[in-house]
Amino acid sequence: MNQALTNKFHAYMDAELLYEAYPRHVAKADAIRAIKKALKLVTERNGVANPKLWLLGRVQEFSASAAGQAGAFVPHPATWMNQGRYDDNPDEWNRQQASENRSPARVCTPKDKYARVGRKVAVQARDGSGENLFAEPGRETRHDS
Repeated sequence: MNQALTNKFHAYMDAELLYEAYPRHVAKADAIRAIKKALKLVTERNGVANPKLWLLGRVQEFSASAAGQAGAFVPHPATWMNQGRYDDNPDEWNRQQASENRSPARVCTPKDKYARVGRKVAVQARDGSGENLFAEPGRETRHDS
C-alpha cells in the first residue's frame, strides 16, 4: 500500500470516529467531508498538540452537554463542523434554553377565525380574549367567513 493511500485511509477513519462520537447521525458523506476539513484547520493551528484528540474531546464534550442532547435541535454534524462550533465556549452548550423561561406558545384551534393580513394569515381567537395572533400592528384584517 502506498503512503498516500494509507494517509487517506487514516484520515477517513479519523473522520469516521468523530462522526460516531457526534450525537446526531445524518448526512454522513457531508459530515465526513466537513470533519476532514475541520481536522485540517485544527492541525494548522499552533498550540494544539494532537488535533484528532482535541477535536474528539470537543465533540464528546458537546455530546454530553444540554445542547448536544437536544434531539432534533442538535445541528447536523456537517453544520457544526463547517461553522467551527467546536471553538464555541462550552458554557454556551450548557446554558439553559431561553425557551424554558418563556410562557408557552398559544396553540391555534379550529374554533379560531382566520383572516388575511397582506401576505400573512392572522388568527382571531374565539376564546373571548379578542387577541389577534400574527397580525401586523396597525393593519386592518378582513375575515374570510
